[in-house]
Amino acid sequence: MKKTKAELQNDIEYLLCNFNFEKVLIAMQALDWKWRMADDTLAIPTIVQLEQKARYLCNQVINQKIKEIGTGGFVVRRRKSGLQLSFEVAWYDSFDIIPDRCLKND
Repeated sequence: MKKTKAELQNDIEYLLCNFNFEKVLIAMQALDWKWRMADDTLAIPTIVQLEQKARYLCNQVINQKIKEIGTGGFVVRRRKSGLQLSFEVAWYDSFDIIPDRCLKND
């Protein structure tokens, strides 16, 4: 069953309350992963900035009625059961396979 906009807004609050932004910050510090800030400098964001970006992306998924959006490592996906928030460092899918690129011919 499809969720209402109000239910999705509740999902956002639940996600932001339970998501471990501290782990994201630790990963970003370890990787020296910086975002371009409003003043055009590069810096590792604060917990507050991480939460703000995650909220913005969640709202974009709801307001634009799109299935997925991401930036700066965050990805928000709209599922039938609600919203999913993740922080992705690396990913790959089978649609990107280039024949023989990584295969060994024995």
